[in-house]
Amino acid sequence: MMKKQKGITLIALVVTIVVLIILATISINAVLGENGLIKRAEKAQEVHANSTIAEEEALNTLLDDYDNAIAEPVVYQDGTLPTTPKVTQGMTRVKYNSTSGNWERVTDVSAEWYNYASNKREWANVVLGDATFNSDGTLDETRPYTQLVWIPR
Repeated sequence: MMKKQKGITLIALVVTIVVLIILATISINAVLGENGLIKRAEKAQEVHANSTIAEEEALNTLLDDYDNAIAEPVVYQDGTLPTTPKVTQGMTRVKYNSTSGNWERVTDVSAEWYNYASNKREWANVVLGDATFNSDGTLDETRPYTQLVWIPR
């Protein structure tokens, strides 16, 4: 009697290999082809880089325009300039130090205490007699105090 042999035929093996080759070709074309994933990713990266550059240029232009527009001192519609703040007895000039994050006493009257130019917008500030200063000249903000600011009209 003849025994039945188990296994695949040569034709089935060839058909399977051909199908795998076709699938590999399609996959490679989808990834590496003219309109494949890699080409589309490169195009997207280029578009993103170009739009980032264009956005930065537009922002720089806008900032330059803004700086040019406000570089002039504030002049009111009637042609006058902002008035100089009048400091009287019981008022102490203070200026905010953005580096240290503290309000500091302005002891030198000739120092720049305020600047009403449009691009500066540093308003004149004073504290009243109830304010307490630390030994380094900074305002003790842990204790109650009254602060006034002159903002040009």
